Amino acid sequence: MKLAFQLAYKNIIGAGLRTWLNVSVLSFAFVVIIFYNGMIDGWNQQARRDGIAWEYGQGQLWHEAYDPYDPLSIQDGHGVIPEDKTSQMVPILMRQATIYPQGRMVSVTLKGSIPTSKLWHCPQQRC
Repeated sequence: MKLAFQLAYKNIIGAGLRTWLNVSVLSFAFVVIIFYNGMIDGWNQQARRDGIAWEYGQGQLWHEAYDPYDPLSIQDGHGVIPEDKTSQMVPILMRQATIYPQGRMVSVTLKGSIPTSKLWHCPQQRC
C-alpha cells in the first residue's frame, strides 16, 4: 500500500503543470455541473408551484358529468356552483377550440375566468 502512494506521489510531481491543469479544469467542470443541476431543479420546482397556483388555486370542484380524459364531455360538464361554496370558488369557462398555427389545425381547451378573482394567482400576461 505504501508503494502505491509513493508511485502516485512521484507521478503527480513528475507530471508537474499538466497535473494541476487537469485538476483545475475538472474541478471547474464539476462546479459548473453541480450549479447547472441545481438551477434546473429549482426551475422545475418553481414551475410545479406556479402551475398549481395558476391552474388550481386553492382546489377545484369538477362537475360530475365532466371527464378530464374525454374532450367531448366538456360541453356537458357545466352547472351551478353550490350555495355554500360560492364565496370560496370562481367559475371557469371551458370550451373546445381550434387554433391554426402556421396553417396547421390544433385542438385546444379554451379557459376563461373572472380576472378580478383573488382565489388563484394569474400571471399578468394570461389574464
